[in-house]
Amino acid sequence: MVTRGRQAESIDRFRRAIDFATKASGSNDRSTLTAKANLAFTLSAIGRYGESIALYEKTIAQLCEAVGPEDRDTLTARSNLANTYRESGSPTEAVARHEAILAARRRTLPADHADISVSLHCLASAYADMGRLDEALSLHETTLQADEERESRSSTLSLLSSKQNLASAYESAGRLEDALALYEEVAKARAEILGDNHPDTLTSESDIAYIHQQLGHVRTEIEMNESVLSRRLGVLDPDNPEILTSQNNLAALCVENGQYKKGISLYKKAIDGRRRTLGRHHQDTLASQANLAGALHFGGETDRAIGLARRVFGDALRTFGSDHRTTMLARSNLAGFHGEGRPRDAIPLIEESQKAVLQRPDIMPPLQKLAERATLGICYSRVGRYAESVSLLKECEEVANKMLGTAHPLTSRIQRALTEAQHMDSSQ
Repeated sequence: MVTRGRQAESIDRFRRAIDFATKASGSNDRSTLTAKANLAFTLSAIGRYGESIALYEKTIAQLCEAVGPEDRDTLTARSNLANTYRESGSPTEAVARHEAILAARRRTLPADHADISVSLHCLASAYADMGRLDEALSLHETTLQADEERESRSSTLSLLSSKQNLASAYESAGRLEDALALYEEVAKARAEILGDNHPDTLTSESDIAYIHQQLGHVRTEIEMNESVLSRRLGVLDPDNPEILTSQNNLAALCVENGQYKKGISLYKKAIDGRRRTLGRHHQDTLASQANLAGALHFGGETDRAIGLARRVFGDALRTFGSDHRTTMLARSNLAGFHGEGRPRDAIPLIEESQKAVLQRPDIMPPLQKLAERATLGICYSRVGRYAESVSLLKECEEVANKMLGTAHPLTSRIQRALTEAQHMDSSQ
């Protein structure tokens, strides 16, 4: 029910289930504790992390007492709690918990059990959030190998999910061509097994479209996203998170392609849906608002964009703290807007953001990190700090060439800015 945007109904349903189970079987019965864990999961899914964590902690303590610390239900609740810590911006805590859960599952389950693969995947994702990409890739590859070895005993769909996870890890590491090839393999197989309009097939196609965006293939991605959104609208509730994600992604493409009115309209639809289903201060709602501010800016409404970006940054800072990825996106947007005409205002914002990235590389996707560093280099040049600008833009050019290729728009932008900064530096 959560996926269809009826969180209040889901919460009420689980609370009724808890009351019923408590009256029927007692407060420490497995059915009661399972209902409490389900409620905690729902609270986490809608961004109410503090409530979720508190309920998980209490429920897990009761499960440990009632059925034992290494019972399957206990370990599942512990794993979901670790994921909640990760989603709330605490990857270090998540890693410690997932490592303990993996050790417990290896003690109590056969080496090829599916729950061990789940733990490996969760731990790999938490490693990636901390910037430990080599370890993340290694674990994803281990998980895929284990799934392939037991393919005769497990479903093909489970194997495809492992391949999807590995593709995501490749993407996080900047290996975009490897990610694209694996995403395409998964999408083709899911279409054959599940059908062209199945949500999992459409998710794979959406991932492919995003890789094309990062590679600079804008026309391909627009066509794919329009197709995905149209087909999702035909089979899903309008407030389904996948619909809202498709609207957000297509809006971004429209803005990149100069279709500002269409992009703004799509962003507003996504924001309205996310406010209804997730709440005003959920990270996805704030991210869409930050994206809308960017669309307004590129559409020539800079004052409105800066006003909205300031509100989003303030909301994210109060809700998540300074080093959460949502706050980082909002700060980066605000800095970028200032960078166009007020580079002195932009520089401290970007420098603060870069300090946070150094401490926690997981906060910002590689492409956004590169774009922000390039903006900082451009701002240095605009305030006369040419030597710093040249040094930083050279570093950005090297990364862009490796990650994106020489023909990508961001690579070209960096090269133009570098040439200008070098000219100004040599003229001094």
